[in-house]
Amino acid sequence: MNYKESFYDALAKWLRDYYELDAVRVTNFKEDVESGGYCETCWYDETVVYVDFLNSKGIETSYRYYGSMADLIRELCNE
Repeated sequence: MNYKESFYDALAKWLRDYYELDAVRVTNFKEDVESGGYCETCWYDETVVYVDFLNSKGIETSYRYYGSMADLIRELCNE
């Protein structure tokens, strides 16, 4: 098993254990910035990580983690 497969397995386990999601296999992830708010004075940017995974029925699903990839890795290390 290579690094990528090990990392994806750890992400899938984390999704199952921590969020009780039906994550069988992680297929991809990406970090992005989302903007929110409804006016100029309350506008904000937020870092998120999208984790794409297959569930037990083979359907691809996505989970949005609110935080950076570094934050997510810290959570994985605390497991």
